This record gives sequence, C-alpha cells and structure tokens, in this order.
Amino acid sequence: MQIIGELTSDMRRFHLEGTTPMVLRGQSFKALMQEFRGEWFSAWYSRYWIKSPTILNARGDIPFLELRIAWRNIIRGSMEAINEPELKMHYFTISFDTHVNTTAIFEAAAQYETFDIHIEVRMLYEFGVDYKVLQEFIDKVLTGTAGNIGDTTYSCPKIMIDAVFAILTNPYSGKEMKLFME
Repeated sequence: MQIIGELTSDMRRFHLEGTTPMVLRGQSFKALMQEFRGEWFSAWYSRYWIKSPTILNARGDIPFLELRIAWRNIIRGSMEAINEPELKMHYFTISFDTHVNTTAIFEAAAQYETFDIHIEVRMLYEFGVDYKVLQEFIDKVLTGTAGNIGDTTYSCPKIMIDAVFAILTNPYSGKEMKLFME
C-alpha cells in the first residue's frame, strides 16, 4: 500500500475545502481520507474505491474514542479488543480503545464512505449523562476499558444525516468554513 500525504490530481474533485487529505493506493483499491480538526475533535470523511474484495489493517499506539458512521454501503470490520458490529449505511456506533488495531473488510467491488469523529471524553458529557448506556460507556473510557457504546449499532436520526450531508455539501471556505465545521 502507498500512503500519499497530499492531494493527488485524480482526487482533487473530491476534496472538501478546509480538510487535510491523505491518499491511499493499493493493488485493488484507492482511498481518500480527509481530516478536519476542531477544538475537541477531529472529523474524518473517507471514500474508498474498491476493485475487488479487500482487507485493510491499521495499527498504532494511539488511543481513540470514535463515533463512526457508515455513509455508503455496509462496512464490516473488527478491532483487537472490541466486538465491532457490522455497520449498515446510515448507522453509527461509538467505540473506545487504548490503541489502534483494526481491520476493515470490503467484500464487493464498490464505493464505500465513512464519516468518523474522533472526540475527547469530555464531549460525551455534551450528549447528556442521564442516559444509562452513555454513562456506562463513559465509565469504560475513564477506566481505560475498550468497548462500544451498547451492544448494537444505532440508526442515525434524521438530524444526524442532515448534519453530515450539510458538512459534505457546504458552500463555505476560509473562516466561514471553520465556523461551520465547528
């Protein structure tokens, strides 16, 4: 696999203003991952063009707390310490692990898209700690225990789908883009 830390000419038309791009290329795929950094988060919009069944593995000593949305097609995968459920299109999960050791499985020749938000634990309190499942998950994160929020994936509410769509299609640039993304 080749990792290119800048935008390539064939990916320019997919670039979102204000994001930092990274291009991945392999024998049976190409991908464009774009990151936007906010104060307490980084958002990643990733597009994968898969020519034949492909498995991607990533490893690193980086703890992560992530809200992951399957934006196009079903995403399957696993993490070393977490039972990662299949993510159907417009479903999400929130996961925490002390380090990255993940596998993404692309079973068919197709385009896949994900929208992931890596957040700090204090952001979870903004969601409201009056929910039992959320508080149990926050307790896991605070004690350094890997896991998902709940035992299932969740359907994205319309407001979440609308928010991601607005981010991906917004007309802003410069300061306005940063304000909009925050």
